[in-house]
Amino acid sequence: MITTWARVVGAAAAERALPVWAGVGVVVAIVFGGTGMQPHDLTRLAIGERGVGAALAVMWIVLVVPVGAAMIDPPGAAWMRALPSSRIARGAITAAVAIAAQGPWMILWGSGEGPLAGAIAGISAAAIMMIAARVRLPMRRTAPTWRGPVRALAGVHARTIVRTRGAAIARAIAWSACGGLGAGLVARENELDALVPILVAIAIAAPAGIAGVAGTVAESDRAIAWASLAASRGARAAAQAIVLASSGAALGVIAAIAAMILGAGGPIEVAAGAALGAALGATGVRAGAWGVRDGTRVVVGMTGAAVASALAIGALGAWAIAGVAAAAAGLVAPLASRSGA
Repeated sequence: MITTWARVVGAAAAERALPVWAGVGVVVAIVFGGTGMQPHDLTRLAIGERGVGAALAVMWIVLVVPVGAAMIDPPGAAWMRALPSSRIARGAITAAVAIAAQGPWMILWGSGEGPLAGAIAGISAAAIMMIAARVRLPMRRTAPTWRGPVRALAGVHARTIVRTRGAAIARAIAWSACGGLGAGLVARENELDALVPILVAIAIAAPAGIAGVAGTVAESDRAIAWASLAASRGARAAAQAIVLASSGAALGVIAAIAAMILGAGGPIEVAAGAALGAALGATGVRAGAWGVRDGTRVVVGMTGAAVASALAIGALGAWAIAGVAAAAAGLVAPLASRSGA
């Protein structure tokens, strides 16, 4: 029974943790690769500047809270709890898995401040993760009213994302904050103008976040049977674009503010980040429509948007935002026509 519990809890944790670890690995390669920064530099910075330390800690907890949520109620948990077994043993296994899920966090602090600091960081993060995973935000139950078909459709899509894609939202926020911090560190350590590094970070992080919700918005649009009668194709495409562009703009702002914590950037970077994020979010309308029956296509589409926009920013700087916006408009426009998919 205890072995089965370990397998079930471990599998539930691994399903949510492995994508986080993979994403963190990409960020680590960027931050600790070409910039010459070492783990000790980051941990010393986090200890010396409370804002940086708090931002890093919150970012990591946001990333791993979905792991804790999966561990609290894994498949078959109620049935296994009803069988005769030691609650202490089950708790010990759950605690061990929770600590193991903090692998990248422990490696960072262990490499930067020593094994004891790594162990303390892992145990603390695991405890906070499990506590935060049990928090349930109150959801509005009354039926909302919106004026106009576009507002109604956009409201339905937004509520669908919030209610069904909480983990994806948390990851998107964390990736954006992580990208912004990474860009801030690169600009700070190399004494660069912050605009281009921040935009590149947003070009990578925002599509990754949008990929987690674009398919859900497309499915929500198709699931509303009355949409074809209550709204035109143009209204439906506009509603999806509003929701995803707003989401992308929010991610861009989060990344820019994260960079500002390190003293990189200012209002111009925030405005540019919002514009780029909105344009990248709008491309998610086409990616969602293309991959509504296959989620892999959504990831491929948004990865292509990330690569193209990052290359454009590297070549054109902030002027690339206009190009990304034009490309997004070109991708969404066919969906608003009668011949659109």
